[in-house]
Amino acid sequence: MPAAIEFAAYNSLLKGSQFVSKQIIGTDGSNPNSKDIYIYKHITADGKDCYAIFNATSQMTASFDLGVDSAKVYDEYGNETTINAYDGYITLNVTTAPTYVIASDLKEEVTMREAPLFDITREVKSTVDDMFSFEVTKDTDLSVDVSVECSANTEVAEKHPFVYNSSVIDMITYNDIQDVDNYKFYMGENIEQINVKLMSGGKIYYNAPVTVKYIDSLDSDMRIMPYRNGRWQAILSIKNNKRTSPLSGKIDISTGDSEEITNLLSGQKSTIRFNIPEEIRASSYTVDATIYLDDGSVVSDSADTTFISVERAYTPPVIDGELSSGEWQNSGTPISFDSVSQYVRLNPTNSPEWHGEEDLSGEAYLMYDDDYLYLAATVQDDVHCGTDEQDRVWAMDSIQFGVAESQTKTSNYTEIGIALGDDGESKIAKYADANQNDPFFDKATMNIFDDTTEIKATRNGTGTVYELRIPWTELTVSGQKPADYLIFSALINENDGKGRTAFMQWASGIGQGKNPELFAKIPFNN
Repeated sequence: MPAAIEFAAYNSLLKGSQFVSKQIIGTDGSNPNSKDIYIYKHITADGKDCYAIFNATSQMTASFDLGVDSAKVYDEYGNETTINAYDGYITLNVTTAPTYVIASDLKEEVTMREAPLFDITREVKSTVDDMFSFEVTKDTDLSVDVSVECSANTEVAEKHPFVYNSSVIDMITYNDIQDVDNYKFYMGENIEQINVKLMSGGKIYYNAPVTVKYIDSLDSDMRIMPYRNGRWQAILSIKNNKRTSPLSGKIDISTGDSEEITNLLSGQKSTIRFNIPEEIRASSYTVDATIYLDDGSVVSDSADTTFISVERAYTPPVIDGELSSGEWQNSGTPISFDSVSQYVRLNPTNSPEWHGEEDLSGEAYLMYDDDYLYLAATVQDDVHCGTDEQDRVWAMDSIQFGVAESQTKTSNYTEIGIALGDDGESKIAKYADANQNDPFFDKATMNIFDDTTEIKATRNGTGTVYELRIPWTELTVSGQKPADYLIFSALINENDGKGRTAFMQWASGIGQGKNPELFAKIPFNN
């Protein structure tokens, strides 16, 4: 519907008009704050000048010398306001949609003031039954009155006088947020706008909206983290978003625990920890929290865990292809590759099916310190193939893993492959580098890695052991260990001598396509 209204406004204002010229302010670098303002001049059907003005990137306020004392200004929906010039400049709300300015004898060449004469806070966040504030600023000594056109859900509480050309307007919100018939929603649910006019002597010098985004009374963030001796906790962090009142209520956790919230003050944060029963060690587990607040609102949150963590390596492992007794005992619960649901056949017709753990299975272990990530894996594979005509590590029996900056499709990530060649050589390849953001460049040589990178793979019977030490400088953009989570995916490639036919994966996102959104978050036990 808004697009139809915009189109109707365009037709109403410019039907039968004649295009005259186009001007761009900003691309020549003379005003770095302009961000490319486009100005299209037309002659309307009744002979008046019309500027269609918009910004290519964002919403902003700008003051223009248009050569007139006042003009009729229309927003993209055709709402009309007469805006007056002050000190030769008309101040406009410029957005990515056109603002139409109509007057007689508009200047041929528009100039823009370095800073706008007037401006306001463009967006605020608030809870219902609360208060919010926005700021009005002016770059002039002109005395102005602030007029606020409120929605059905807001009311002006206090207009503070200008101090050093800045004024703050306090607003009250109510709880009519679902009353959509009387509530000026736009751009989606829980978003409205109020309109602000700056006036002096009965003349309007500025007219623009303030967007109000309604948020929950309480912010919550749930994490599941290890804390000691193999125990895990659900950690719920909460914050009172209200400006004017404390919050109380009750937290119910799906583990059967509960906790009271008592007089959480405005802006105050609190962290509550819930122990997860020791007997729960499922391959994945979800903890749900439901927060019932005394103001009648309900907030829900949840977190998942695989009970796998990256433990600190107080004694770094020796990278020798042997998992010595006690060397990896501090690594926590291993990543397991042992289920048919993890087995992916590259060709459902010709690729062999999985025949159990002796066919292909394994475990991987992760540890860290401030400088390195350590990985070890034990793989059972009845037939080992460590050759490929193009020496591609991923095409051999091998381990592949990815480390991403964030759990998003567009995240930078690093992808590594490790293999044991039939000649006994340990091989390593990098297929994506977070610092280059260039997926799948195949450089299967050791010399692309930092000198402190170490790998060793060994074979004993039907088992293969892989060990790796790799510096964080090879894995992350910052070159440092991530703060809370390793965003990770891993797989074991299967080649029984006829090429890569399948793989067994933990998480996903690297086997048949590259998508860090499918990686899993493994917490660091700090």
